[in-house]
Amino acid sequence: MRNDVHSTWANVLLGDEYGHAGGYPKFIGNTFRREGDDPAYRTIFQERGRIPATGVFMDNKYEDGASPENIELKEMGRIVMQRFVTVRVVDGEGKPLGDARVVVSDAGGKPVHLDTTPAAETLATIVADGERLAVIRPSDSKHRGYCEDALVGPGEVAVVLTREVVTADGRKPAGSYTVSAKKEGYKAASRTVDVAKADRVEIVLEK
Repeated sequence: MRNDVHSTWANVLLGDEYGHAGGYPKFIGNTFRREGDDPAYRTIFQERGRIPATGVFMDNKYEDGASPENIELKEMGRIVMQRFVTVRVVDGEGKPLGDARVVVSDAGGKPVHLDTTPAAETLATIVADGERLAVIRPSDSKHRGYCEDALVGPGEVAVVLTREVVTADGRKPAGSYTVSAKKEGYKAASRTVDVAKADRVEIVLEK
């Protein structure tokens, strides 16, 4: 997490001769850079097939020829690309609303995150949760999957959403998510967000 990774061959190597990578290791906020011009270079590379080669990537930078599209996976390779998204709930005048209930649902309508907006700035915690990253509140640095804390503003909810899943068969985009918000005394509202294009969404609740 938060590393500069330079390589002439592969910035991230999964499933190599030393063993498998089946635990969905998390790569957060790193900068991957390519060195040299070796045509065999891959930014993310699964060396051996038929063994688990997994990983979760969020908010990384790719420079000097490194690219999130430069991935080579074999059988049993699976990478989850995620994005940190901020949801802001405001009233008709643009003022942040605390105590608004927010539900984020995936393209199939399944709820993937539920939270209530705080009235004041607060901390949330990014944690490893199986094959994904998730955000929990209140902040809990003792959580066994603890990665780091994230500052959440008044009227805001933070959520980590899957952008796409990459396997040897190709890329499968997660599609658009639906973000719904409601608060007593206000009309409920919802919006869609495509995490491939945006990392913020604002919902306006009218009286």
